[in-house]
Amino acid sequence: MSGTVQRRKRLNPEHLLQIKLPIPPREVQAGIVEILDAVDDQITALEAEVEAVVKVRTGLVGRSADTGQVPLGSLGVVSQGKGLPKEFQGKRTGEVSWYKIADMTGPGNEFGYTVADTRLTPSEVAEIGGVVVEAGAVTFPRVGAAVLTEKKRIVDTPGALDENHLVITPGKGTNSEYLLAVMESFALSSLVRPGAVPSLNMGLIRSTKVPWSWRENQSLGTALGALRAESRVLAAEAARLREVRAALLAGMLDRSIDIESAELEG
Repeated sequence: MSGTVQRRKRLNPEHLLQIKLPIPPREVQAGIVEILDAVDDQITALEAEVEAVVKVRTGLVGRSADTGQVPLGSLGVVSQGKGLPKEFQGKRTGEVSWYKIADMTGPGNEFGYTVADTRLTPSEVAEIGGVVVEAGAVTFPRVGAAVLTEKKRIVDTPGALDENHLVITPGKGTNSEYLLAVMESFALSSLVRPGAVPSLNMGLIRSTKVPWSWRENQSLGTALGALRAESRVLAAEAARLREVRAALLAGMLDRSIDIESAELEG
């Protein structure tokens, strides 16, 4: 071994046994488990509600007698996002979000794009050729394994999108909430060639036919939007409870929270 390489310090097993951990008595442990189980039950219930609401949303579309197959290109303008230069990625110099695929799973974005990790000034967006997509556009991954995740998002807060997105900007008469629900009901992965790197392009999306009812498009938009908003509220509450759970566990282990008086915030 080279003399310049330092050996890793190894902990003697006897010393390991002497390390003191903040483990409370068994009766206190039982109380902690009981409280955490109660929080977990609430989180599970909220997650089940979210799933139920999502199923209701997608189950509403395509039930009308006038449902037919229409090409996506007839419902709006299909476009592709623009690449975000590396030197701008992660910057927070302004209020204009530049969404990347990773932002789909970011806080608050599970049911619609609201904020990106990268936020630039309008002049910076213009300087690097970004195109701000207006609220109501529906977007999804264009290439790679992300296509197979079947994630679709509606743009709630206007912003630019990177080149890994395809975008459908609703045309006149196309309700954005209904378009999103239809896209969520359609498996884009079915368009990918077996064995190939998953990829979609604007031409393919324009010609792809989806179930569409103009009657539902006019009548269901408000209800679909309300259900999506409810999903977001429930998911946010579940996320808040996960944070409460972590804080409770840490506090009860280090005794900064009295287990006998610990209770969930309303």
